[in-house]
Amino acid sequence: MAARGETAGERKTITALFADMAGSTALIHDLDPEAAQQLIEPVVALMMEAVHYYEGYVAKSLGDGILALFGAPIAHEDHPQRALFAALRMQQAMRRHSDRIRLEKGIPLQVRVGVHTGEVVVRSIRTDDLHTEYDPVGPERVKVVVA
Repeated sequence: MAARGETAGERKTITALFADMAGSTALIHDLDPEAAQQLIEPVVALMMEAVHYYEGYVAKSLGDGILALFGAPIAHEDHPQRALFAALRMQQAMRRHSDRIRLEKGIPLQVRVGVHTGEVVVRSIRTDDLHTEYDPVGPERVKVVVA
């Protein structure tokens, strides 16, 4: 990884967590772009907070969702449990947030969360002197869904 852009791969068992806002396309269809952002941004923030709370790594932010890794780049023996606890924390935080939004705006919000543990090759991609991205390559099947 000494050269910028060079990739290196390491075979690891990790847990991937994918979470997104259920039905967001229909919810924001008639909204102004700024209003849509104001609806989605806090949801993504609570997803990220749950991942960071359990020392996961947000590998990608995908508009109304995230892809997070547990077990890479920070290794923990209990990374599957950490991912599941993060999924539950997201759901609890989302229930509180959704209740408030439903009362204020009449809009029902939900998140969907999928978790999978398996072997991947984790590539480290250095994008500049201060930033490195971690990208898992392997089976993309979801084994556990926490809805």
